[in-house]
Amino acid sequence: MLDNAETRAQAAEDGERITLVRGNGERGLPFRDASFDLVYAESVIGLLDIEQVIPECARIIRPSGRLDPNERQHTHYLTHPDARYRRLRCECLAR
Repeated sequence: MLDNAETRAQAAEDGERITLVRGNGERGLPFRDASFDLVYAESVIGLLDIEQVIPECARIIRPSGRLDPNERQHTHYLTHPDARYRRLRCECLAR
């Protein structure tokens, strides 16, 4: 996944501004609290323990920021078959 992201970052117009960091959303991401306006996760949240990942993403998002998961199997968080995902995603949006 990181190799694919690196290829995409290099192809981007402003690729030199992109820094890729390997982290583990279940054990703690290597960022300070409220560091980002946007956390984008592509095809990864559905593979992890959402009870750990969503709160960890919420921790690093600024109060006015947002979590944008792109899960190819489930196109919208409100229709996700896992009720825990729907609840945690809504809690993240409400903070």
